[in-house]
Amino acid sequence: MDQYYKSHIEITLTLCQNISKNALTLCRNTIKNALTLCIYKGRIYPIEVKSGSTGRLRSLHSYIDNSDCTCAIRLYSGKFSIDELKTPIVNGIGGKKFRLLNLPLYCTAKINEYIDEFL
Repeated sequence: MDQYYKSHIEITLTLCQNISKNALTLCRNTIKNALTLCIYKGRIYPIEVKSGSTGRLRSLHSYIDNSDCTCAIRLYSGKFSIDELKTPIVNGIGGKKFRLLNLPLYCTAKINEYIDEFL
């Protein structure tokens, strides 16, 4: 994890269970933003929630660069899509390829079904 996040993250771990699908969600609350890690069928999927239809996804990119994760999810007010992306290169770190599942906020309740189908 890069120095910015080491020095600026206030970590609070909350373990909650999604009763309907038995998926575990591990939430990491930060000072400026929140990144949620969804543990589903033995795999970890980072989820970033955005209120608008655009955003930089800095926390998501940082997590992907510092893990073996190759798939991620964005919940936002835009349209459904799947993108093949690379993380931005910052200070020589980045450029990692990953698959981003973009889901409208109203699809949140069916997130496990979208993971099964598209990731």
